[in-house]
Amino acid sequence: MGFRTYFKPESNDLPSTGVGGLPENWLELVLENETVHAADFALKFHKELNEGVAAVAEQIHCYQKARKKFPTLHQNGWIYRKKAIEQSSGEATALFKSRLYDGEMAVDLTGGLGIDTLCFSKQFHETIHVEPDMVTQLIARKNHAFSKASGIKYTNYTAEDFVADWPETEKADLAYADPSRRDDTRRYFLLGDCVPDIHAIWQKLAIRARVSMLKLSPMYDITALRDELPDLTQIYVVSVKGEVKEILAVRDSNTKYSGCRITAVGLHTDGEKLFEISGSTVLGFGENKVPQSGLYEKNIVFIPDAAISKAGLSAELANINKLTSVHQSHGLLCLPANGNVNASELPGNCYRIHQILPWNTSKVKKALHRQKLTRVHVHRSGFPLDTSTIYTRLNIKMGEDAHLLFTTNTDQSLLCLICSRLS
Repeated sequence: MGFRTYFKPESNDLPSTGVGGLPENWLELVLENETVHAADFALKFHKELNEGVAAVAEQIHCYQKARKKFPTLHQNGWIYRKKAIEQSSGEATALFKSRLYDGEMAVDLTGGLGIDTLCFSKQFHETIHVEPDMVTQLIARKNHAFSKASGIKYTNYTAEDFVADWPETEKADLAYADPSRRDDTRRYFLLGDCVPDIHAIWQKLAIRARVSMLKLSPMYDITALRDELPDLTQIYVVSVKGEVKEILAVRDSNTKYSGCRITAVGLHTDGEKLFEISGSTVLGFGENKVPQSGLYEKNIVFIPDAAISKAGLSAELANINKLTSVHQSHGLLCLPANGNVNASELPGNCYRIHQILPWNTSKVKKALHRQKLTRVHVHRSGFPLDTSTIYTRLNIKMGEDAHLLFTTNTDQSLLCLICSRLS
């Protein structure tokens, strides 16, 4: 691409403000104090380091997060910004999405610290890092050079400006964006509430990129997403260790099927798939029927992985494995009594029921007290009270004494199940 000014990865010219205020021995200080709370470090060294103490404290805070978030990508010597590291993809999901496609060129329209860019660069001959904030981009360049990354170019523009100047004749194999909310306090939001303005560039990307991919928050409403972008061909709901980390919305011009597929994926921390289950976005949202069954003591019940629940694919999973449903939401499933289903092979958690109690606050509280179950895990499916309310009403705390499952039975009665975890 020759329509923008690009920079080489190497850069030793970090500005004198922000992270550029780091003293020469900053890395030594960070590694020596990596287990120390950043605020405690700042109090201890504020006279010795003067203005540089805030910059070093920021790196201590970020290094503590980075070792968990980027366990193999992180290297001592990388520089971070607090807000940017919070917004960045984790290593597992960055590696997963980078392995979905390959080709000649990828464009990361929201480059940030460059974690996704770095992973894309391993699959594409050329990767372009687009980032409007010069300091953040300089940090990405420095970190990429430190990691000896190749094939990455950098341009200092907004996604909207970059796409506006992107000639239709210059084709990319992948255009990727991670839009962020303008207002972080709002729990529910749409693409129109985000930066960059995806609606302004979406159709332009269709002409310029074979695949367009968006990374979205785990809280994003998938039904609303299908309405906002009706030309999507694939939606991935991605979890790591049972927690949904991101939603990927994809439009692939080379797709070989009509409509949109939805796939729930569980990942190991190295980005390799633990499980994958797919369905259509129509059938995945409530049209698949699952036989219902009542609950009995010694039954084994199953709570699907969060990615499966978010994707609306619990019914598909139940029918594949011949499981029955306790409630129409399919959030709690029953294994057959004949033992033909191996609980350890199901993507989620299995529990054995030891006692079934009709929901009554005082009676359940007394039963737990008699059994000395004061520290428990609470799970709910199709139950009207939220988890925090249940803990408060029963005067219990989180712990390992037992697992309590709160649900609605097939006769619409509310139940508390005292269980132990199997997997």
